[in-house]
Amino acid sequence: MILDSKSVQDLIPQKAPFVMVGELLIAEENKLETSFTISADNIMVENGKFSTPGLIENIAQTCATGFGYIAAQNGETPQVGFIGSISKLKSLKNPKVGQKINTIVEVVTTFANITLIKGTNYLDGEVLVECEMKIVIT
Repeated sequence: MILDSKSVQDLIPQKAPFVMVGELLIAEENKLETSFTISADNIMVENGKFSTPGLIENIAQTCATGFGYIAAQNGETPQVGFIGSISKLKSLKNPKVGQKINTIVEVVTTFANITLIKGTNYLDGEVLVECEMKIVIT
């Protein structure tokens, strides 16, 4: 683990109750990984399961966490980004409250201030949601 959940919250612009990421596990130039335990009081939980929009937001926040950490390690100020678009979305399963997911983001390409990523959420190695996302840095 690189950062615990408290330190992660210092890096991202989202604040409670909209934090959808936990520990930062990997922060490399082209690969990021986080873990996140689903709590019952999470606003993206519906009927005891973490919703697909929550899983998508978890992918976006994995980007914010990883990119923010890398910027801080390089002595730079973490920049704010937003989701420009989502494509190739496959939603296969939603995790239950109490389960811990891992999210892996791979950087596909970067052009100017837009980064195309492939993000995938996993539960015990099983794919939950995968998509491509364009992240626009402001």
